[in-house]
Amino acid sequence: MEIIGARDDRNTVSNYCSSDSSDMLTILYGSQTGSAKKLAFQFANELLEKYNKKILVDAIDSYDFSLLIDSAQKTTIIFFVSSYGEGEQCDNASKTFKYLSELCSENRQHLKSLRYGLFGLGNAAFDIYQGASRDFKNCLSQLGSTLLDYGEGNDEKGELLEDYIRWKNQFMPTLAEYFRWEPSKARIYRPTILVSEVSPRRHANGEIVSSLRDLNALDKPPYHIAKPFRARFVNSQKFTNGQRCQFHCEVSLEGCRMKYKAGDHLGVYPTNRPEDVSRFMFVFCLGQKAEQVIQLRSEFPLWIPSPTTYKAIVEHYLNINSAISSQMLQTLANFAPSDRSKDRLLILSSRESFTKEVVDKRLTLWEAALEASDGHPWPDVPFCFLLESLGKLEPRYYSIASSELLYPDEAHLTVKCQREQLKDKIIYGVCSNYIESICFPESEQGQTAPVFVRKSGFKPPLNGDRPMIMVCVGTGIAPFRGFVQHRIALSATHNIGKMFLFYGCRDESDILYPNEWPEYSKALGSKLSVHFALSREDPIRKTYVQDIILQRSKEIHELLEQGAYFYVCGDAIKLSKMSKLIRQIIMQRKGISEEEASKTLKQLKLNGRYQEDLW
Repeated sequence: MEIIGARDDRNTVSNYCSSDSSDMLTILYGSQTGSAKKLAFQFANELLEKYNKKILVDAIDSYDFSLLIDSAQKTTIIFFVSSYGEGEQCDNASKTFKYLSELCSENRQHLKSLRYGLFGLGNAAFDIYQGASRDFKNCLSQLGSTLLDYGEGNDEKGELLEDYIRWKNQFMPTLAEYFRWEPSKARIYRPTILVSEVSPRRHANGEIVSSLRDLNALDKPPYHIAKPFRARFVNSQKFTNGQRCQFHCEVSLEGCRMKYKAGDHLGVYPTNRPEDVSRFMFVFCLGQKAEQVIQLRSEFPLWIPSPTTYKAIVEHYLNINSAISSQMLQTLANFAPSDRSKDRLLILSSRESFTKEVVDKRLTLWEAALEASDGHPWPDVPFCFLLESLGKLEPRYYSIASSELLYPDEAHLTVKCQREQLKDKIIYGVCSNYIESICFPESEQGQTAPVFVRKSGFKPPLNGDRPMIMVCVGTGIAPFRGFVQHRIALSATHNIGKMFLFYGCRDESDILYPNEWPEYSKALGSKLSVHFALSREDPIRKTYVQDIILQRSKEIHELLEQGAYFYVCGDAIKLSKMSKLIRQIIMQRKGISEEEASKTLKQLKLNGRYQEDLW
């Protein structure tokens, strides 16, 4: 079996696309945070174990769809499409979707030769669920493509992996029967990553680098997602402590030449919690060889520098607390330290127990192993299995809470430490707690972390005199602090538009940057109107941002009629119905039907005048 990975030379991919494709399978992903990409490679890996097929795995935008137009050659593609924002395509799929949408306008079945399967990744908490995958499917249908199977995974309650496994278990045999593939005679675990222990020479000991040759250039610009800048975190200030710890920090970008604009994101590469690293290495017997230098090789693109060490990988690169699937546990059972441990792990992976004992308890792979073995280590688990199953520790993205016009060499962040109390443990957000540890260290240490700037479309209007309406809850205030600072800087030389800020908090003590809003209002005068919705201030009558927006619906509608931009930022569950509320206001204030109001709102979105940044 040949696998062409996403980091292969583009000429190789192009040649693959243009060669005889009737006996080839292509797997493409549209992925923003890495979930769809991970499933795409898992699907390819399982095909490697079961069937002997030639496979391309790559991002959707890397594939040349023009080669398929009106082609007589049959082509098969399996898509993994994740929805981003308001049901939109991810960055590495948007160009292709736009191209295919333009083809649809010609009303011709240009892609009749394409057979495809599609698995969509989404979150039902959002207003538009599976928008990207359904739009992609509808587009391909209009172009005459043949749908082999379609599935959806819902990440709202952590059931995405199980949804994927159900779809995969149904689709893969159907796919094999459709193409008359013969399964391999022996079904055993076959690693796709080879791990070799080598002599302790110079190696990338935990640094975020793509290879050894990048070590000398690590501190030289340009900086990006593959080569982040190790920045200092300075001037940190806590707003709240304890279970709902929230704080402000400033990231120094001095000397790195990275530029940002208000609304952009700062990507931060986290490090796993020391306590979790220690337990993980105990369970899988890595403690004695923590500093052993290893070399990695794979047919797939590697996301870990090589050579490196076991400890460096577990600390910096491996998502050791990743959500797990029943299939992972079934494979892990093959390496159990005893028959009793194997049987107990298989019980945990069963349909009857998995949801209640693993998903609801949020067990990690190493926790499930410990539970099955009564706390004893698992010495026979191949390290390559852990790499393949758990995947990459991805960067986390934070809305920048400052304006480049006031702070060109600093990016401010507003962080809430994710700490979810379960019955017998606390779930720690890996990146937010990592940032807290370097901003408020127990002992003196270098307060730095690898960062990079990611451009965003969530921006204040280019025309500074356009009105803005901003709605947020909690740390969703971050980009709007940057928007307001941006307008303050512009006001020195330009006329600026009116701004409404609707900010939802529990009570007054929960308001972030409480001393700044009066200062901003003083600087901008009547141009800034700030409204706080304090949901727990009055235990009898709770007030939410939606309530205040309805109270000010006349002014909001008037501003929209004057060309205002409407922004929503924060918790998806609390704010996912905001677009429905605005549609209701448009319908009532304009005296039009719900269908006409929906068209008006859709046009606002197409023009970039209604934007959401929800998580």
